[in-house]
Amino acid sequence: MSDAQRDWRRWSIGVVISMLVAVGACVQAPPTEEEIAEESRQAGIDQIMRIADSTREGGDLAAAAGLYRRAHQLAPEQVGPLIKLGETNYALQSYPEAAKAYAKAIDLDPDDANARYGYGKVLRAMGRPEQAVEEFRAAVRLTPEDARAQNGLGVALDRVGRHKEAREAYQAGAELSPDDLGLRNNIAFSHLLSGDFDQAIEILEDMADDPLASPRNRQNLALAYGLAGEDEKARVMARRDLNEPQVENNLAYYEGLRNLSGRERRAALLGVEASELTQEDEGGKPSPGLETAATEQAPSKPEASEAAAKPEAAATQKRQIPPEAVGPPVEIVVLRRSNLRSQPGPQGRVLAKVNPGDRMMRTTTMPIDGYYRVDHSAGTGWIWYKNVQPSDAPEEEGSPAAEVNSPPESETDSSGADEEAGN
Repeated sequence: MSDAQRDWRRWSIGVVISMLVAVGACVQAPPTEEEIAEESRQAGIDQIMRIADSTREGGDLAAAAGLYRRAHQLAPEQVGPLIKLGETNYALQSYPEAAKAYAKAIDLDPDDANARYGYGKVLRAMGRPEQAVEEFRAAVRLTPEDARAQNGLGVALDRVGRHKEAREAYQAGAELSPDDLGLRNNIAFSHLLSGDFDQAIEILEDMADDPLASPRNRQNLALAYGLAGEDEKARVMARRDLNEPQVENNLAYYEGLRNLSGRERRAALLGVEASELTQEDEGGKPSPGLETAATEQAPSKPEASEAAAKPEAAATQKRQIPPEAVGPPVEIVVLRRSNLRSQPGPQGRVLAKVNPGDRMMRTTTMPIDGYYRVDHSAGTGWIWYKNVQPSDAPEEEGSPAAEVNSPPESETDSSGADEEAGN
């Protein structure tokens, strides 16, 4: 055998050996019992999550929450089931349970932006807006490109009276999402809270004729006109969405707001007691003891609760109920923490605090100055109409996309149709 033949043979053998080694490397070892068990566990968790998602989409939030809870029990180290559990409990207005879920998620992963954002929403709904500010700031830090997080931060800042900072957050969000009318609406509403009615009107007038403008946007413009004392403009704008009795009711509401001090007016617009507000200092830090009403906010939708038309009249005489407002009692359920008052209006004495889920009998068929008369275990009193609904009405869900402020009254207003509007 020649030297060339020997070299070729050695080369061929080397190539074959290399190929055998490569093939051997591609053959994986069989999975261990532990790996098989983990795959089976994860498959079971994924199946529960899919069923829970489908159940929630079908509208059965309570059952969905139970399934997410089961998924968390099977996978306590995973953040996903906890965030879903928090979202669902928030939609159910089970805020303490939602807070627990989000807090656990943050313990597992402090850098999860969805957990921070969700926790901020819950804290705000529970009347802890200063803590909500910190969670929203964390969400903004983690996802600076998320306009939703900026809006949530602005809403929380408005709740604690830091309106200038709130508008900076809204503006940052608007730069990220220029077509978002909700953010522009919230900038305008923040100006209303600051008492800068002209600036609010300028922004809202620019929005009113936008093809995408909602009744809520237009009615906020009517509110701005009303606060500025331009009643005829307020009437014309209100008529675009409301019937005549509602228009007149809202005009009386605006007059009542004008008769309040700046502090009382801001409390009425935010749906809280004036005693719950800090000093109105644009740049100052509110006192750490501030707590606001635990209302479900859609990302920027302050409930115009506790503001009444012509408050001076109701304070001095018992309200007469028109015959057409008298009807058979109807059981209602409370949607958010509310005050049971002796008279329809913020000047009425607080008889009792009522909580979400409480039931009582409504004894008027229509609101009187925005309040229903009710029979409660604490006695007969008055409660703001947006804070209750018939007990047999379907559960209202919130959608984290609709962060806009609601008008005092609108037939087309989707109160509670969420997120986060929460001024």
